[in-house]
Amino acid sequence: MEILRELRSKANEWGIAVRFSRKCDLYQTCRANDDALDAVVAAITAAMWHKDRERFHRPEDIDGVDWETVMLEGWLYAPKEVRQKK
Repeated sequence: MEILRELRSKANEWGIAVRFSRKCDLYQTCRANDDALDAVVAAITAAMWHKDRERFHRPEDIDGVDWETVMLEGWLYAPKEVRQKK
């Protein structure tokens, strides 16, 4: 799963050791269950945010943010240098 490989690589670059056990096939689990993928992404992203918050976009830094939606739905944090797929 490209999402997990990229996220693990980025976390390791930041000094956060992310390893997936061979006993638990996390890739297969995440393919079969979207909630599992969401949980793994959230856990790794939270560790990255805790390590260096300044590397993340914040709603107050972006022009045109729909604050009503942010307050209702929440804000998804992603590192600024995350590669955008086109």
